[in-house]
Amino acid sequence: MGALLTRLDQDTPYGFKFSGITLWLLAADAGVQRVIDNYNPNCPRWLAHSTLQYGMQIGEAEARRRFARLKTAVEGSGPITLRLTGPPDLYGPYGDVPPYQMRGIGVMFRGSPAYNNLREHLAASGFSGSSFPHTSLVYDWIGSPRVTNDVAEAIRAAVPELSYGAEVVFDAVALIFRLSGRMPIIHGFLNPRNGLLDTIR
Repeated sequence: MGALLTRLDQDTPYGFKFSGITLWLLAADAGVQRVIDNYNPNCPRWLAHSTLQYGMQIGEAEARRRFARLKTAVEGSGPITLRLTGPPDLYGPYGDVPPYQMRGIGVMFRGSPAYNNLREHLAASGFSGSSFPHTSLVYDWIGSPRVTNDVAEAIRAAVPELSYGAEVVFDAVALIFRLSGRMPIIHGFLNPRNGLLDTIR
C-alpha cells in the first residue's frame, strides 16, 4: 500500500464489540476482501460479507435449528449478484450508526430478485434479512479516529472499480457466534449451490 498507510490510523486499538448471533451473506469477490485486509490496521480480519441479521438474542441450539431449515430451503439455488448504488463512503456524515454502536465505511447495494427470494426463505426459517444490503469495508466503535473521510477517499482512489453499478457476487450464508467479544467465530456456513460446507470452531 505504500504511502496510503500514512493516511490510516495505526495506533488506535480496535475496540468494536460484537453482540449476539448473526447471519452473514459472504462475498465471493476477492477484491472486496483485499480492501478489508488492507485498510484495517490493528484490527482482527473478517470475511467480506453483507449482514443479513445482526445481534440475535437466541440460544445456539435454536440458531442451529433455524439454520438447518434455511439450508433445506436454499439448497440448489445459485449465487446472488448485487449492484453498488455508489462508491465506498462513510455511513452518514461521520460514519456513525448509533443503533449498532459502530462507525463505518462501506458500500450499499440495490436489492435484486434473488436477494428478495433469499429474504423470503430467511423469514420462513425464523430469521430476517436486511432490506438495505451493504458491505462494511472499515468499521469500529462510534467516534473512532480509525474511520474517517480520508480513509474513504483513499479506498475510492485505490479501488476505482468499486463504483456505481459495479457488481459483487455473494455465494454463501454464514451463521456467526460472537463468542469471543471482538472476533467473530463461524460455526457453519452454507453455499446455496452445495448445502452445508464446513463447520469451524
